[in-house]
Parts: sequence; C-alpha cells; structure tokens
Amino acid sequence: MKTMFWLELINEANIFPAEKTESLYDELNELLSIFMKARKNTKQSLNKK
Repeated sequence: MKTMFWLELINEANIFPAEKTESLYDELNELLSIFMKARKNTKQSLNKK
C-alpha cells in the first residue's frame, strides 16, 4: 500500500504526468489482486489441516 501512497503523491505533486503513472497503477492493482488471492488460498489451505 505504500507504493499506492507514493504514486498518489507523485500525481498530486505533478512530478510526472498522470499518463506516465497510469500503467503503474494498473500493474499495482494486478499485483494486489494476485497477493490477496494467494493469501486467501493459503488461509483456506491451512484451515483444512
């Protein structure tokens, strides 16, 4: 989540144009989805034991 904070800060400070950070937001969201799914699956797997 720190990465999202920094991306938002960069956008709000107009350090880079929003077009340059847009793909980073997309990639961040994809990675967060993967990690959340992995965590959910791991918890389910551990609860079955």
